[in-house]
Amino acid sequence: MIAAPARRGALIAVLGLGFIAAMTLTPAPHNVERVALTPLWCLRCGDLAGMDIILNVILFVPFGFGLRLAGWPRSRVVLVAFLTTVFIETTQYFFIVGRDATLSDLLTNTTGGVVGMILAERFGLLVSPAPGPARWLAALSAAFWLLAQAVTAWGMAVTLPERPFWGQLAPELGQFDRFRGEVIDAKIAGEPMPSARLADTPTIRRRLLAGQGIEARAVAGPPPARLAPIASVFDEGQQEIILLGQQRTDLVFRIHTRAWSLGLRGPSLLVPEAIPADSGRQFLAEGHLANGYMEARADARGGSIGRTLALSPSLGWSLLLPFENYAFGDNVRLLTALWLAGLLLPVGYFTARAQRPGLGPPVLLGALIVVGIAGMCWLFRLPPANWSEWAAAIGGAGSGWGLGRGGAL
Repeated sequence: MIAAPARRGALIAVLGLGFIAAMTLTPAPHNVERVALTPLWCLRCGDLAGMDIILNVILFVPFGFGLRLAGWPRSRVVLVAFLTTVFIETTQYFFIVGRDATLSDLLTNTTGGVVGMILAERFGLLVSPAPGPARWLAALSAAFWLLAQAVTAWGMAVTLPERPFWGQLAPELGQFDRFRGEVIDAKIAGEPMPSARLADTPTIRRRLLAGQGIEARAVAGPPPARLAPIASVFDEGQQEIILLGQQRTDLVFRIHTRAWSLGLRGPSLLVPEAIPADSGRQFLAEGHLANGYMEARADARGGSIGRTLALSPSLGWSLLLPFENYAFGDNVRLLTALWLAGLLLPVGYFTARAQRPGLGPPVLLGALIVVGIAGMCWLFRLPPANWSEWAAAIGGAGSGWGLGRGGAL
């Protein structure tokens, strides 16, 4: 009879393989032009290379974890992870429209399988650590959370390349849908924006960094299914600088931040149902990021609809989203709360398992939360965190503490 851990491992491996297939073997026709420009041997591929590398590693972790937990030898786990990746990349290259096969995928997927294998071997230590190892695990998980908060906070600041800027009005770009209305005029940083090279890039760059933004006056057309730029600015290297767009009847605004420079997904704000659904209606759309507040608004004859979002060091989940045109909408608070609670639960758990007596550990957890939220906001000049972030952080750390004290895991 197969032991229970082996059965669980086999189930995890099968589910992991099914998820891998769903994420890698589905066509993406809108990516055909981008894929054509991606060489097979690239190691840092595309504008979101950092995000792709991290997600490709994570994608294969459950698969490697399940295979090792099922009792497979180390060498076989590594070989199967490698051969699975070879099969996927070959299938993508020859048969799947819009999926890019690269050397980077091969290396990162295999690495993910190895990471999963190592986690399976250390599973007992992670679930029921002795007090000594628990202290190290608590310190490592706390350091990881603080690093994630710091990278996110740093990545929320606007940064703009030095290359010349080009204005674009309702451009036809392969990675986007096409705006089906008519753009009357647009402004960038207070200056008229033609659909051509901008005359004074240094001044525009300076004003955007100071908090000015982009606006466009347009006539609505049939709503596009995917994101369609109304007015945008790209640099001479075809790197996106700032964009106002329409997705169905929603307004989307985004601007180049340090996160994009790291190859991660930068912040993008969505204003639901801000653009008229009726073709022929005129509207004015605008967006800017200033002092840590991201704001977008559309004015039409029916009134004004806008949204303001305070950027936060706790938005790290958004840097890794694989959804190409995601923008912050009504679910931003919930997703941020889940992210915070999930990252701080192991910190609380390992701290409790360390079995330090007295009030010291709870006080340290509280201090960690203050440093990770309020401290990062202050250090990187971001607005104060929303109350929901404090509640989620305390709830996550507290839940982990309770599980650790009760030995529930």
